[in-house]
Amino acid sequence: MLSYLRFPVRFPSGAPHFRRALILFWALDALMIAAFIIARFMVFFGVIAFVPRWLGIATEYSAPESFNYFKWFICVACLAVAWFRFRVNIFSCLAILFAMVFADDLFLGHETFGQILHDAINIPPTLGIDGKQIGEMVIFGCMGVIALLLIALGYRYSPNAFRSFAHVYLMVVFLLGITGVLFDGIHHMASNLPNSRIVTLMRLALTLIEDGGEMILASLAAAYAVGAAFMTDRGDQPSSDKSPARPDR
Repeated sequence: MLSYLRFPVRFPSGAPHFRRALILFWALDALMIAAFIIARFMVFFGVIAFVPRWLGIATEYSAPESFNYFKWFICVACLAVAWFRFRVNIFSCLAILFAMVFADDLFLGHETFGQILHDAINIPPTLGIDGKQIGEMVIFGCMGVIALLLIALGYRYSPNAFRSFAHVYLMVVFLLGITGVLFDGIHHMASNLPNSRIVTLMRLALTLIEDGGEMILASLAAAYAVGAAFMTDRGDQPSSDKSPARPDR
């Protein structure tokens, strides 16, 4: 897992930009998550009545969510720049992938279509999860399939030297699926439990895993995109996937 915190070694010129972006993004994530945790505990101990809307990491158009929108936009813009400079298919496929993610997050795509799906076929509640939430999970799963197909296409039709980017973003998509489907489902099940201090703390932990995890993964994805956009056009880019011929002895 730690190997994914290092920029692909074939492209050393992008590594400093990747590291600086990752440190900046994660520092801002940490500040926002810490502020949210403090506010939640202030509510827990009765200091304030509720968490301010702009602090909520699971609240649409709050400061943390708006920062996520910005990171998805960075992914799209920087991967498009990388494609323009290198004309490598993995970058165009990833730019399309994150354009889908950006639009979904900004315009509540899987929530809206999840509701439409639920209304169309009347999905029954299952395991404590209501039909609308199941519809959202189905739409999110369909998005995951599209993401995997885009990564597979980019991998198949890109030079070997650039395929490491497919490995990185495959890991990001996989972990986003874990937080967005698995832990989202567990979170909705927990929301139906009777209120108690233990249940409140459990819901907080699930929110941090689900929505805090998304923030951290979005930062990692954006940092890799920044590194890709700032790679030098020559020098670290292999001119061929073939090994150089050995000189005759």
